Amino acid sequence: RLGCHPPDLYDRLKQLPDFNPRELAMDMALEARATEGCDEAEYIEWVGLHIRREERWLEVLNYLFDNDPSELTAVLLDGPDKVQHLCWRFLDPALWPADPTPEEIRIREASIGYYRRLDDILAALVEKAGPDATVVMVSDHGFGASTEVFHVNSWLEQAGYLVWSEDVTAQLSEGDTLGMGHLSRHSRWLDWDRTTAYVSTPTSNGIHIVRAEQHGGRGVAEADYDRFRAELVEALLSYVDERDGKPVVKAVATREEAFDGSAGALAPDLTLTLRDGGLVSILPANEIVIPRPQPVGTHRPLGVLLAAGPGIRQDTAIDELSLLDVTPILLYSLGVSLPDDLEGRVPAEMVTPEYLASHPVEVESGHSTTRDNQGKAGQQQLYDDEAEAILLARLRELGYVE
Repeated sequence: RLGCHPPDLYDRLKQLPDFNPRELAMDMALEARATEGCDEAEYIEWVGLHIRREERWLEVLNYLFDNDPSELTAVLLDGPDKVQHLCWRFLDPALWPADPTPEEIRIREASIGYYRRLDDILAALVEKAGPDATVVMVSDHGFGASTEVFHVNSWLEQAGYLVWSEDVTAQLSEGDTLGMGHLSRHSRWLDWDRTTAYVSTPTSNGIHIVRAEQHGGRGVAEADYDRFRAELVEALLSYVDERDGKPVVKAVATREEAFDGSAGALAPDLTLTLRDGGLVSILPANEIVIPRPQPVGTHRPLGVLLAAGPGIRQDTAIDELSLLDVTPILLYSLGVSLPDDLEGRVPAEMVTPEYLASHPVEVESGHSTTRDNQGKAGQQQLYDDEAEAILLARLRELGYVE
């Protein structure tokens, strides 16, 4: 209900024959399984849940197409992400065993079945949109295998940058790997008088440096910040796994290199790329690098973009684009002028010369930027007290607050 606008939309959707809000809602504890993992016996039900979720979205979109059509319709289908996180080793031919067990075969068939059903759903949506529609499919990342867990805070402890305030091993569960269930507690586990660098979330791979001017004199002085950060980068890149003698951290990006914008000061000071492309663990451990029992799926930087419709070249592969190009592509397909301060471009190489000549890209100056309006938007009250209470409960379920 909180995610619906206009306010009466939810009540209208409830009248649909198969509408099930529980299958569409974000259960934060459930979503955490994608990165934290779960028992293999739950994999097939996990895949089935995401098939049902995509089917509910098809039902919602069909209703909107018929009853409330718009010039731009977008849908986020997150099943590919969730299925690949848990089931990557069943999907990647390079990881498929020569002699799979019956259960492995069942999970693989269920996972492939998800994609077959997704193909049907996408075909139905394209047909519903009609031959004159421009269809753009985008993923903001790709996937690959992660084979180990880097306990970055334990490395920071051993390197002298972090101190735990207590022995927290008794608070950990057997299934804890990355620490998704301990995000709010984690801040209490650190001795802030003696910690100078830490990682607070597994999915960010980001190290925050404790700066004295922001923490009542505790941490790294402003005059020492650049030197401290450079030394930390060198130490990270120099760290090798004692098992094979090879570096664990493939690259380290500074805040200035990785982030831009008005919220840049909130970003991690350093962002790590690990050798297996995986996520860090924020939990304490006796070993810094621990091999996973089985490979899992994790994000890779390169995603996909597919497009079809009026003026779009057919059967053509083009060079790599930026994710920033997606918005200009959509605006161009709608016949909307691009603001002159909009990042990204309309890739001329994906449009036929004839169409581009008759539909040139138009740029309009004088637009106020999104950044200029961020402050105004932040002053608006988006939710009432009841809605805010529900959001707080969801954050509590995920572990961000207690």
